[in-house]
Parts: sequence; structure tokens; C-alpha cells
Amino acid sequence: YGLQKAAEENLYNKLTSEVENVDEETMDKVEEGCACLAPNFTTNILLLSGKGSECLCDIMYATLQHWPHLVYSHGLHQLAAFMLLVITPHRAEHAFWSLLGFLQTKLYPAVAGQVTLGCFIETGVLELLVLQRMPKLSSHLSKMEWHIPHFCSTWYSRVFTSSLQPEVVRAS
Repeated sequence: YGLQKAAEENLYNKLTSEVENVDEETMDKVEEGCACLAPNFTTNILLLSGKGSECLCDIMYATLQHWPHLVYSHGLHQLAAFMLLVITPHRAEHAFWSLLGFLQTKLYPAVAGQVTLGCFIETGVLELLVLQRMPKLSSHLSKMEWHIPHFCSTWYSRVFTSSLQPEVVRAS
């Protein structure tokens, strides 16, 4: 709420109406991200509808324009979809501000909401912890040429959004 009050009036509407400021490659990634959401989102009627999909794209475009140094990732798309479903597409602007607040203050705050960079740091820490506390597992993974960041990087940015149904969060 504080972010929204501190911003210029109607900023969300302005950002969603100026989509031409988003480069073509990022637009393609955003569109692709909508189609590649986790199964619990792709079965949700709100996102399957044209309105829900459009709202999700608007939130993504507005977020990327408002925060130009933010790098698009599918994890970011997952978080935006979760916010949209918890808050409902009828209140897409609130989902946008909630996403920004979450990125800036809760998810990897030391890396300014950069989901990919934050995830890289977290999985690197996990890899060190496994090495220190589970040396046999670490040795086995090393022999298999498996690196923890390769198979659990998406887990960090989507841990709750892929395991909790939005309806459960909304009800609590």
C-alpha cells in the first residue's frame, strides 16, 4: 500500500497502456511464460480465460517497465500469477503493487528483487550446506556431475506458489 501511495497517480494504468516500452524479446518471454505456468495455475479458470491471461501479462509488463533493471524469469511470472489469483483479476493493480512489495522487501531483498540472482545465491548457499553437513550426498552428486543449482533453482522462487493453492491463501 505504501508503494502505491508513494507513486504517481494512475501509474499502473500508465504502465499497462505503454507496452511499447517493453522490448520484443521480453514480450515473447512474457507471452511464453503465461503458457508455461505450473500445473496448478494452468488448470485455474481465472488464468485460462482471456481476461486472466491479459491481466497477468499487464502485471508483468507494468512490473518490468516500473523496475527496468529487473530481469524477466519464469519464477517472476509464477509469483505474479500467484498474486493475481490470490487477489483476483478484478484487482490486478493491487496484485501488481503486492508483487512489487514482495520483491522489494521479502524475496531476496539484498539483490533488489532480482529473482534469478537471488535464486543463484540461495542455491549456492544450499550447495555449501550440503557439502558441510551431508558430505556423502555431496560426493555422490559430484560423481554424478549434478549441481544443486541446476535441479533446484526454480524451487526457491516458487516454493509456496507451486505447493499452496491460491484459494487456500485467499481463505486464510
